Amino acid sequence: MSKPNKRLYLALLFCLAFSTVAYAASKVYSLEGKVVARGTTKDVKGKKGKTKTVLSTTYTVLTPTRTYVFQCVSCGKKGLAIDDSVRFRIAKNTAYIETEKGKEHKLIVLSEASNEAAVK
Repeated sequence: MSKPNKRLYLALLFCLAFSTVAYAASKVYSLEGKVVARGTTKDVKGKKGKTKTVLSTTYTVLTPTRTYVFQCVSCGKKGLAIDDSVRFRIAKNTAYIETEKGKEHKLIVLSEASNEAAVK
């Protein structure tokens, strides 16, 4: 292998390794909680007389210090059940819940509040 090709190969290898480490670090599920409630929200979408009603599942997750309400985006057919323990991470207004199979459910964070009793 010639010197320029070797340098290019090493540069590509470094970039691939760095991006893999950065991607893996972003998937740390640092929060844990328990699903304490499940509900349904109704959204009306569309415009100019062409509307449709979309039902979404919501989940209330209680952690030791915070209470979250999530709206399901990609929970699959089964979704989550009350009393399920979940590990999750939050990025901006989106929560990602780790599944048993190593995949993740994507949810919208509708609300977040501190647990008054846990703070005392």
